[in-house]
Amino acid sequence: MPLGAAQINQYRTREWKHTLPYLAKVDTGSLKIKQSFISGVQVKIRTESGDQLSKLHKTSIERAVATVTAAGHALPPLDFYLCADINIPNVAMKTYTGANATPVIFLGPKMWAKNPMQPNSGNLVAGGIGTKGQRGIADQQYDGTSRFFGNPGQKAQGETIVIHELGHVLHEMNNPGVFWEEQQAAEAQNASPNGAGWADASVSVSAYAGKNPLEFVAEVFSGIVVGKNYAATVTGPYAALGGP
Repeated sequence: MPLGAAQINQYRTREWKHTLPYLAKVDTGSLKIKQSFISGVQVKIRTESGDQLSKLHKTSIERAVATVTAAGHALPPLDFYLCADINIPNVAMKTYTGANATPVIFLGPKMWAKNPMQPNSGNLVAGGIGTKGQRGIADQQYDGTSRFFGNPGQKAQGETIVIHELGHVLHEMNNPGVFWEEQQAAEAQNASPNGAGWADASVSVSAYAGKNPLEFVAEVFSGIVVGKNYAATVTGPYAALGGP
């Protein structure tokens, strides 16, 4: 059974505490803060002076928020940190309680690293993180974008990375009980209590989708938003897991 309100709040508070080590790596004294509305969504962007990719980061945010809202999803206020430290990953912290009441999303310099393409192995393609399956949805978007002036492939990849993180935000916001139950199961390395068949289905999505049920949901969400069509073998576990 999905977790109740008290347990959800415990996990959200813990998530805020997990945000603090990332914040400690940010040069807060150099941050330039811009708050605006993108497609009706309140977005705060905090840019660290050393972020050499800030322009691409901002373009990725603008495109992703517009694309997700155009797909019919209602986003909460968002708080982005554009960071220079190589140890800060691209990650959405689902922090709706404690000292911060909005999701905090970090975008680091590894944002445009590509998962390697390797030769076919049977009917699979070896991808990133040392597993088998297609490259991540963001990499698939990069691969499928025609190359012209202005790095359109890189922009498509960046947009999709942010869409993936927004998928985590919407998953937790819309179905927090299921989300945190799956997080708890993943941490304990237990089987998913809600999405039987997700692991087999992940092969049709991406290698990263096979990491755990939460990444499966975020990758399927990203694929759907950018126009991919998935069979019922994928959409069934996605719905069971509370996918947005």
